[in-house]
Amino acid sequence: MTNPDFQARLENVRLFLCDVDGILTDTSVWMGGVDELKRFHIQDGLGLRLLQREGIKVGWISNRPSFATVARANDLKIDFLQQNHDGNKVNGVNEILKQTGID
Repeated sequence: MTNPDFQARLENVRLFLCDVDGILTDTSVWMGGVDELKRFHIQDGLGLRLLQREGIKVGWISNRPSFATVARANDLKIDFLQQNHDGNKVNGVNEILKQTGID
């Protein structure tokens, strides 16, 4: 049974932002050879796609640029991806908020 209060609050959500490493991955990074490898959990991807199906935009913010992150973001059709070297994820959040017009 769905809680009506929860459902009403969820209707106000327009954007979901999160980090990548350690949040959407198991924190492992395999390096060597041509590409870096990361292990993403399939259920996280499903959850993000379900949010998008409900009209909620999804964005990832990471301080660690990675080809594997770009590949997974493309696979899931993630709406926003900020990979910054500056060590300040707030800048990435602010850039996405600026793009969306959400305050």
